[in-house]
Amino acid sequence: METRNTLAELKEGFTSRSILAILYGAIIMQPAVLYLQLYSGVNIASATQYLIILLFTQIGVLLGWRLSRQEIAIIFSASGIASGLVYFLWPIQYAYLRTSPVTKAFGIADKLPWFVAPPENSPAISQRLMFHPDWFPIMGTLGIGFALGLIADMALGLIATQLFVEVEELPFPISNVEAQSIIALAERQPERMKTFVYSIMIGLIYSIVLYTIPLITGFAPIPAPWVDLNYIMESTGLAGGLLGIATDLMYVTIGFIVPFKVLFSAFVSGIIFYTVGGRILYQHGIFKNYMPGMSLGMALQFYTFDFLVSPLIGLSVAIAIMPIILKPKLFISALKSLSRLSDAAKRAGYIPLWILLALYFIGSFGTIALTLTLLPHLISFIWILILLGPAWSFIVMLVTARALGETGVLITIPYVREGIFIAMPYSGYDIWFAPFYVAGYTFTLQPASWAGVMKTMKLTGTRPSSFIKAYLLAIPLALLLSFIYASSLWAMTEIPSTYYPYTAVFWPISAMYTSLWVTKRITILNPEFIVIFFLIGAAIYAAAEIAHLPISPLGVYLGAATAAPYTILMFIGAIMGKYLLPRFLGAERWQQNKMLVVGGILCGEAIAVALGAIISLIGRSMWIMPY
Repeated sequence: METRNTLAELKEGFTSRSILAILYGAIIMQPAVLYLQLYSGVNIASATQYLIILLFTQIGVLLGWRLSRQEIAIIFSASGIASGLVYFLWPIQYAYLRTSPVTKAFGIADKLPWFVAPPENSPAISQRLMFHPDWFPIMGTLGIGFALGLIADMALGLIATQLFVEVEELPFPISNVEAQSIIALAERQPERMKTFVYSIMIGLIYSIVLYTIPLITGFAPIPAPWVDLNYIMESTGLAGGLLGIATDLMYVTIGFIVPFKVLFSAFVSGIIFYTVGGRILYQHGIFKNYMPGMSLGMALQFYTFDFLVSPLIGLSVAIAIMPIILKPKLFISALKSLSRLSDAAKRAGYIPLWILLALYFIGSFGTIALTLTLLPHLISFIWILILLGPAWSFIVMLVTARALGETGVLITIPYVREGIFIAMPYSGYDIWFAPFYVAGYTFTLQPASWAGVMKTMKLTGTRPSSFIKAYLLAIPLALLLSFIYASSLWAMTEIPSTYYPYTAVFWPISAMYTSLWVTKRITILNPEFIVIFFLIGAAIYAAAEIAHLPISPLGVYLGAATAAPYTILMFIGAIMGKYLLPRFLGAERWQQNKMLVVGGILCGEAIAVALGAIISLIGRSMWIMPY
């Protein structure tokens, strides 16, 4: 059930209480997020959002004051950013690339550009000092690139908001879930709270079995993230076909709230792309890195390298431009509405189009200028930087924001940047570390996510300006504390090391992949596939819009961009949500409460993940002392 609010009804959510929650997320929760990432690789940033809103709403009840829905919306949306932006792990990982035996074996360690990390013999590296003069110019470069990327992402995100939230009014299923959860916690109506709490218990109990028990004991009663069925394909003579079923309850709940046509299209597309397509491509030598007995996870990674990137680029370009070609009035209407904002829109915090375009120009072209200042010899490739930066990023925004608006899934288009670099007639290593902007490769809130957050703001009656202010508070606060916490942990002992087991295993693997990329030992782009799948995507979109065929172009893309185990489980959820649950619970009751059910299940899962990670950390922690 979607709650609509006019611009005049939007209220302020950036208050002293929401600021306190953001501070809590950065100061108290961020070190836990950071340490757990180093220790186990588990990222509980999204879980902290639910923990913080539950904590602060309960504190409000105990103290006799009630948080408004606007305050809870800001706490939910900004506290996760404050706790999860552990940006200064990256300089430490870059320092590892400078000294790693892996990068030395590939011959690139001493050839990394100066703005990646100090020299190996620098005290900043040998003594693990992040606050050292050798880091200052590097940090300055990283900081400028970060700020410019943030500006570009925010500008694109607010353009996406106008296109897909205000003009097309896409449903944004996950934003509806978040809004209903926020409203339930704010209003605390007994019946709705009962539904929400029961749903939390369902998500909590299942996720304790799926996540908490394995995190604490190492024993997995239910395999995560999926049940690997590749062995069935091989035993039936269909080696190369990729098959599995995801086990995370979140994907079942997505099936409850996304239109059935979208998920049916995604299911069929996923089977064609991964199960049938994998088998055919293996037979014809295109899926060349597959070996019988390979796990589903490893096979999916090689399938992406061998085939998938080029089709996704072609499909994404079609998905981006076909709506503009077939429905140009909508696109023009969105731009016009931004170019002449009403007084109510201005008071709510919307920014005029010319300012957004200026910000996007400053952010995206500013990073190109920064790159050419650092690496002036790349001037001959400036057209590639422009196409990959400002131009491609706009396409990424159109595709990912539309996908999030229609399906609730935040998709990615993998390895485009890497594929372009490999195809370039340039063999230097420095371009791989150049700080120019490409959407999806930044550490800030992605443009599509901006649109999703703004939809949540609208549904909860919160001014967009409230989130912008909270965001601009959370980012520098998170960066400052990330620097303090990350540099402190690094000073205590080496990273990677056995004190941080995840890094000891996976950072060398990451260094190997980085070395393979920059030495161009992986090739992933096929221009023919890009063109073919662009034409296929355009034909599907035209057939759906003009001939009114019962197919969702976004669903087709979702099936291609999302591994088959996930689309299979989402489709199972769609069947349950459309046919089974309405029958058992009553159609009207289910329709009124399904968003709240999904929100509760997701909240329960978040609590279970955080609980397991923290108990595991406490149980296995070792003091870094000589006694």
